[in-house]
Amino acid sequence: MPPAIIIKKIRVVGRGFFFGPDICIFGAYMGNLSYMTHIKYKRGNNMTLSNKEQMLVKDLMAAEKLSIDKYIKSSSEAKELGLKNLFSDICKVEQSHLNELQTIMSGADSQAALNSAPAPTVPETVSYNNDADKNADAYLCQDGLSGEKQISGMYEVSVFEFAQPPLRKILNKIQSEEQSYGQFFYEYMTKANMNAG
Repeated sequence: MPPAIIIKKIRVVGRGFFFGPDICIFGAYMGNLSYMTHIKYKRGNNMTLSNKEQMLVKDLMAAEKLSIDKYIKSSSEAKELGLKNLFSDICKVEQSHLNELQTIMSGADSQAALNSAPAPTVPETVSYNNDADKNADAYLCQDGLSGEKQISGMYEVSVFEFAQPPLRKILNKIQSEEQSYGQFFYEYMTKANMNAG
């Protein structure tokens, strides 16, 4: 299969997708002029990213790497065993998200990017022996919750910038999982009688 061909300064009318037997052309509107930005071969499921899509994937990868590092640190610092395990489990899923983004960035088959990791679980019961440990873990939960809100928002904005439905599907899946982690923190904090803000 030949590589994607970049075409610049070809005037088109409006904005949208134009399909042929072997190609998909995306017309992008720029100011008062519309130009064809690229041609993507549709043989197989391999994906070619535009420059803007590459930039967004790089930003998402950086955010996932930061999340992974934070969850490793939080898991080691958490006082309560159930919270340690929750951070560790979320970290594994964040690693699967990073793997998915790396697959997208490589241009490989889009179906290869649909990785999955076991869903994290919130412990049934949570108890603390002292307020100091509880307050320390509450801080870690608030930090995790804040991070998930931020990264979920990044996916929510980014998904609209991707032209190809398979890529939007992957990003939607990841964003949905990110939102669920925020819910896990709320549930944990409720069970531990922490202030969820």
